Amino acid sequence: MLPLGMSPGPSLPQDLDSFLEPFLEELKLLSDGVVAYDTHHDTEAFLLKAHLVLVTGDTPGISKLLHLSGHGAIYPCRACKLQGTPYLLRFTKNGKNKGQPGRKTQYYYPLSPPTKFPPEVSDAHKEACTQIDTYVNHRDLPFCSPEDYRRDGEASLADPKLASESGVKGVSPFVRLPTISILRSSPFDVMHLVHLNFVRDLCNLLNGMFFKDNHLNEHAARMESGE
Repeated sequence: MLPLGMSPGPSLPQDLDSFLEPFLEELKLLSDGVVAYDTHHDTEAFLLKAHLVLVTGDTPGISKLLHLSGHGAIYPCRACKLQGTPYLLRFTKNGKNKGQPGRKTQYYYPLSPPTKFPPEVSDAHKEACTQIDTYVNHRDLPFCSPEDYRRDGEASLADPKLASESGVKGVSPFVRLPTISILRSSPFDVMHLVHLNFVRDLCNLLNGMFFKDNHLNEHAARMESGE
């Protein structure tokens, strides 16, 4: 097993795929095989081959490698078609506008429609949230396939506006490799999902303390006092 790591540094490269090309070209040669020499018998022993079988990293890193919209998108998951529900996030600005109130729309991912909204949410916004058609049991979420990934990526390359409808912004050069299956060969990173912030955030979510907007804390998974 030969792990290869990539660390772009403090600034992300404009074209990450260009850094992968030398690696992919070498993999092409290694898949055909290079002669391994047996110095003890002074002979050519066998063909040594190497294949890429796994691509992993934290969610932002995988999103860059696979041209995905990321964990804050309408469709954030590379494995399924979970659809986000928009909500208005209020915050206090930093920098030259430090202390001033700010707001922006973000997405969260309930498995049932929200029933409470703050006063400033429009009727149209409420209607859009309740009509999302993917509020289903988490065991029944539709999964993505490698064919879905390539089709959605090619569509987004032709029209970048379509990326918000699929969560796929392009096609990774990894699709050229026959030994991996895009999406299935990029498992989720357990360290970041579980061992760092997830357990704390999950406890806050179950206790109804995760969101600053309290109406979002009234969800079906919330545990009542004493449970």
